[in-house]
Amino acid sequence: MSLDPYGLLPLRPVAYQVLLALADGERHGYGIVQDISQRTAARMSLEPGNLYRTLKWMLEHLLIEESDRRPAPDLDDERRRYYRITGSDGASASRKPRVSKRSWQKRRRSDGPRGEVPQNPYNGPMRAPFIALPLLALLLPAADRTVFFDDFNGRELDRARWNVIVTGRTVNNEQQAYVDSPDVLTVKDGSLVIRPRFRQGFKTPEGRSFDFISGRIDTRSKVSFTYGNAAARIKLAAGDGLWPAFWALGDGRWPDTGEIDIMENVGDASWTSVALHGPGYFGDTPLVKRSPLVARHDATDWHVYAVDWTRDELVFTVDKRVIYRVTRAMVERHGRWAFDNPKHLILNLALGGDYPAKVNGAGAAQYRGLPDATVRSIQKDEPKILVDWVRVTSR
Repeated sequence: MSLDPYGLLPLRPVAYQVLLALADGERHGYGIVQDISQRTAARMSLEPGNLYRTLKWMLEHLLIEESDRRPAPDLDDERRRYYRITGSDGASASRKPRVSKRSWQKRRRSDGPRGEVPQNPYNGPMRAPFIALPLLALLLPAADRTVFFDDFNGRELDRARWNVIVTGRTVNNEQQAYVDSPDVLTVKDGSLVIRPRFRQGFKTPEGRSFDFISGRIDTRSKVSFTYGNAAARIKLAAGDGLWPAFWALGDGRWPDTGEIDIMENVGDASWTSVALHGPGYFGDTPLVKRSPLVARHDATDWHVYAVDWTRDELVFTVDKRVIYRVTRAMVERHGRWAFDNPKHLILNLALGGDYPAKVNGAGAAQYRGLPDATVRSIQKDEPKILVDWVRVTSR
């Protein structure tokens, strides 16, 4: 037996969104297009032809009906007609009271003045939603599958999920050494805490000398994913030259395997940024976007930073607000699309370096990209970033 006897599966996402668009009353076709486009900007691309084909199918199967309202004069074809969920009479379908057949029969016998018959809610088109109920299961979107989740509710970092990186080679003229130490990496009160420290003359295993230490963790060889949604709820610290990041990286040679910067910040609490790196578009990449944050809820407040990654585009969001959409065509203007391979997650807090110096102008400071004020703040153990949770889902 066919799992899709009505040929609905290709239309399922749009049909489900049509029902949501009509849940609060009737609307003309163009209004449905606008509602779906605004509500699903980060998740689906809506073509009017696909919508109208879906409306026709839903009309034929009694899920929706045309209302008696006069068509909109400034539109034509399906866009000017008004639609509603079958039997809703233009009222909110989600607020329509449910009346069982037995209770209605009881009310008919006992309610109202003698000779008055209450309206039967089962008369007319109200029967259609009950007829169509077996079809609604096909309209519901597929549930997301959780690939990875950590809410840092233990007493220490879960080493089954995360690797702690210890500095070997450094890049970007960064001023910190990464270490595996509770001095810089702790789990406390349900959050991961990354706190940089001033440790003058710290020696790495390779004998290199640094005056700062910090933390970096990743999921390499533990959890990788191709396509899906990666998100983290993070609270940053202000201070020029602090360089926290939440990102995804492919295994193998960089930048050939691709890099997705889901959140970067260089200490300016008024904005964060996102970027893509790959062959032909790395370093000072053209695929980059800043996201301004309002003063009352700047980067030192909690925010959810996420990317929705599909075969042909990546959509970056902050608190579910779309800030940047990058398509395959946009990437391929600069080089090969490097986002069809598995990526692992990284969380880190770098200090100074070329990118912060370019933004804050502290390239000639004692510590490149770290102004004296930020150095003093680190010496007082003030800056820290908090991570409430990290999640990856796929569909």
